[in-house]
Amino acid sequence: MPPKKKDPVVLKPLQLVGVMAALPVTLAFFIIGALGIAVLLDTEGTSSLSRSPFGVGYRKLTQTNPFFSAMFVNGGMIGSLFCIVSLLDHVKAKKKAQQAPAIAAAAAVVAEPETKKDK
Repeated sequence: MPPKKKDPVVLKPLQLVGVMAALPVTLAFFIIGALGIAVLLDTEGTSSLSRSPFGVGYRKLTQTNPFFSAMFVNGGMIGSLFCIVSLLDHVKAKKKAQQAPAIAAAAAVVAEPETKKDK
């Protein structure tokens, strides 16, 4: 049984700023990880990316700890998806909050004539 969907929540201003600031950072981590994997796959070192300062530095970094590639790619991808989903939920919640007064006003207009008939 799938979990119930939660209603989207409007983010507080500080949360919104944090998510908007984290999105480019996580996207950068994902791109760095993807380029790093391209460097690691080029075992002969024939591409210009492998011979660049980025490629040399990335090889040294992964020699220290081989899990850096996984951390960059997976962390960047998961973080990016979290930020995007949070921002989309925020937009949906804002639209829903703006439509709620209009729906309530329309319901009140419809309800008024019915109460006059009852009297």
